[in-house]
Amino acid sequence: MPVPTPIPTPIPTLPPVTNYRGAAGPNEPAGFQTVTSRPFNSRAVNRTDVGGSEGWIANTEHNRTGLSIAQDAAAPVSGSNVAQIRYPAGMVGGVGPVSMGVALPGKPRSLYVSSVMALSSNFYGHPSGVNKLHFFNMANNTSSGYFSAQGQGMGPLQPQVRLQGIADPLVSINLVPNLMPGVALTRGIWHRLEFLLVVNTAGQADGQAHMWLDGVKILQRNDIMYLAPGETAFDETTITSIWGGGNTVNVPHDMYTWWDHMYVSIK
Repeated sequence: MPVPTPIPTPIPTLPPVTNYRGAAGPNEPAGFQTVTSRPFNSRAVNRTDVGGSEGWIANTEHNRTGLSIAQDAAAPVSGSNVAQIRYPAGMVGGVGPVSMGVALPGKPRSLYVSSVMALSSNFYGHPSGVNKLHFFNMANNTSSGYFSAQGQGMGPLQPQVRLQGIADPLVSINLVPNLMPGVALTRGIWHRLEFLLVVNTAGQADGQAHMWLDGVKILQRNDIMYLAPGETAFDETTITSIWGGGNTVNVPHDMYTWWDHMYVSIK
């Protein structure tokens, strides 16, 4: 069995931020209710092991090859424990090594997420350019949003929020970082990501999407149609690492993503 590539050492720490409240990022709005603040100190051993998965839905988290708890002294939020997600060489496109998530109580209309993650220095973008990392699912599963490190091969990886509508093509749009069009994720270092998503009024394109990278706002839209017909609110958020689409392309070498912490709040 090949030895996994070690976490790059040292991984630079994030730049200082203000108004830092524990694991929440500096841009969490006032009045939001914390749903989860997960340091990834443990993982599920089976699908029903919610305790081992720190209150999350285990999904495929128990998979022994997809997820492990690794050590990185440079992890900027939760100490040395981090979630290590391995994309094994030969893995086909359109699937992911792991999925793990948390249900959102009360079907909220506003969702804030702060995560701290890193891509391995050899992270290879799928030829389609789609590298899904984190999902924001709607209540009736007819539409969803996801965060993608968008890019091909060893080229630049742009942070994007992408919306996909199963029932309504109006929901399917790609939200690029319009406030900083040239911004890219840097492989091999920790990044803080923050998202604030607010669903639209039924039938009106007035939903909101905000994204920050390392404390700097890179995306703001106030004209979003999140809700396909019959949808009402958010339902779940997951770390689901789907590499591209189709089964004709394979991961060229072992590569990784790491997650130091995941904080979620709602309103």
